[in-house]
Amino acid sequence: MPGAGPVFIPERVFHLDAGGIDQENLLFRGNVPLVDNNGAYAFGYRVLEAAFQNLLEKPAFSLSDYHLVVVMILDDTGEYLSFASEVSSFNDASDTPLDPMVLSHDQTYPGYQIPGWNPTTLYGRTVTDENGDKHPGSLVWWPIEACGASPCNRTFLGPGNNQSYNFMGLIDFVHTTLQGAPIGGKPVLIYFHCISGADRTGATAIGYAINYLGLSYDDAKTDAKNDKTPDPSSDYLTLSCAYCSQIVFPNATARCSDCSAA
Repeated sequence: MPGAGPVFIPERVFHLDAGGIDQENLLFRGNVPLVDNNGAYAFGYRVLEAAFQNLLEKPAFSLSDYHLVVVMILDDTGEYLSFASEVSSFNDASDTPLDPMVLSHDQTYPGYQIPGWNPTTLYGRTVTDENGDKHPGSLVWWPIEACGASPCNRTFLGPGNNQSYNFMGLIDFVHTTLQGAPIGGKPVLIYFHCISGADRTGATAIGYAINYLGLSYDDAKTDAKNDKTPDPSSDYLTLSCAYCSQIVFPNATARCSDCSAA
């Protein structure tokens, strides 16, 4: 039942950065943006909008003034119900669909095994909200994995051969999109998330803050989130640490402090 599963937690939304022309594009992190709507999952567009209004301290803020780009860092196996519900919210026959291309492949994971799937493609041009109304929006699916006991090598960090989760590619994509041109004449608002908004989302936020906000690893761990959001697990901290020490600052270990990554 959706009511017993993961749903949106507005306290975990965090405004991370701004970019583009006149800094109109916005970047947020958070958890899965789904709400229980009469016993089924729906995309929580209105509750997201309220969270953004609160963080920006702009009561007149309207999400429909932006093209929403949701970067979904979910898997399509154990998280399939949330995954499929979110994908379906962006599926429109007149758009570039992620569904049924992904949903027809029997929960194939990771995504690079699905013919035709491209993590940099913006799927759809509209998102359906919890009231059934459509708004400007596109979905990106970019799964990542923690290093765990495995060496934190290019299989996890990237870049981009077909056997890579490409963590560094995800961070670069978020930044490029944030600094990019409007979509459909509207500035872009990017919202990246996993289920809880802590592990995969946290690792991505730490990596982004190290590379593009100029923070050290230690500072990024505390400054790229609010105090209502749990820290990433040790496996995902290892991933962000390896990104710092191997990709961003391979010759400046002080920026990565005492973090250690194999």
